[in-house]
Amino acid sequence: MHNFHEGDDDFLLLPDGTLPPYHGGDPKLIWDISDSHHFVLGFETYAPQGYTFVGDFDRYLRRLALAGEYADDKGQSYRFNEDGSGVFPNQRFRYTVASDHTNEDFDSYYIPKNKADAEFIGFKRNGDQLEIYRVLGEFPEERLDDTPLLLLRKRHKQ
Repeated sequence: MHNFHEGDDDFLLLPDGTLPPYHGGDPKLIWDISDSHHFVLGFETYAPQGYTFVGDFDRYLRRLALAGEYADDKGQSYRFNEDGSGVFPNQRFRYTVASDHTNEDFDSYYIPKNKADAEFIGFKRNGDQLEIYRVLGEFPEERLDDTPLLLLRKRHKQ
């Protein structure tokens, strides 16, 4: 199943490999299943794009965006694990990499405070360097603070 964004119709592949009728008539759909992990999908004015099944999306995104062990200039260790746990010198936490960007021009992760609230933290990657920032403002006017909270370098296993 794929939903392009909130409010758009879902495309659900039925067990027999067909798509159910589209609510709005002919969706001008281009659909090609390459194998059990790859397909191409185009829709209306959107050019066909290749997609890859990645399994657990959140874990996949954490691995690509943040997972790893880092150090600050004092040699203190900071770790983002693929399972969504994080360990800083004086803090353990759960985190989720944000994936529904609409107005932000930066990447972020969030740490849930309770069921209804979370702390958003911005980050920038530049090779092995990870810059972590305080997110200022409220939706839709969020921005990163000018000065990073942390400057970290990725540690490589030897």
